[in-house]
Amino acid sequence: MIIFTYDVLPNHSTQQYFNPIVNTNIPINIAKKLENPAVEIRYVTQRRQKPPHVNLLFDITLRNHHSLSRWFIIPSNLTMNFTPEKATPDGLEVFELKGSGRVVIGRVLGIDGFQALLLPAGAEIRIRNFPISFWGELPQVLSIDVITATRLSIGDQLAETRFGINPTSDPRADVREDKQAILSSRDFKNQELPVSMLEEQRFKLNVNLVSQ
Repeated sequence: MIIFTYDVLPNHSTQQYFNPIVNTNIPINIAKKLENPAVEIRYVTQRRQKPPHVNLLFDITLRNHHSLSRWFIIPSNLTMNFTPEKATPDGLEVFELKGSGRVVIGRVLGIDGFQALLLPAGAEIRIRNFPISFWGELPQVLSIDVITATRLSIGDQLAETRFGINPTSDPRADVREDKQAILSSRDFKNQELPVSMLEEQRFKLNVNLVSQ
């Protein structure tokens, strides 16, 4: 597994701190990752819900630098330690995000829920106004973990099967979260389906919520 840490300022996509912790045999092109990091997150705004709940909106860019497809796994809630393997899924909702190109995203519902996207080799996608929930008093800087994995399963089935449709996004896309269509919905209540993945890299981004 590889851990990358970034500090991200509002309205700046350039990474400002790079700290890889490497424990893998996977070849990594460091120069390429410095120039075009696999994950970029920029804070946009917030939507207040019933206190202390708030939805934070981000512009997120994801790049798959590998020669095979990769899952990108993003938290649904930033107030918990991000451990998708501990999730107890209540269900799965699959959406298509619209704009330039096609992005498919699956939201695993329930405790420790998360959002998952499958990107083909060489893909680069941007999602505007991507929501992540937060409960409590907002800090000036939020740490957001994004995981890439070579395999993702829910229960005894691969996520590709659980989605019920081809989950692979287009290799190039620029879409908005608020322009979406639901493709499928599944109820997992009372099934106790474990989540498992073959985690490859974990990106830790420190995103500044205060304008400079």
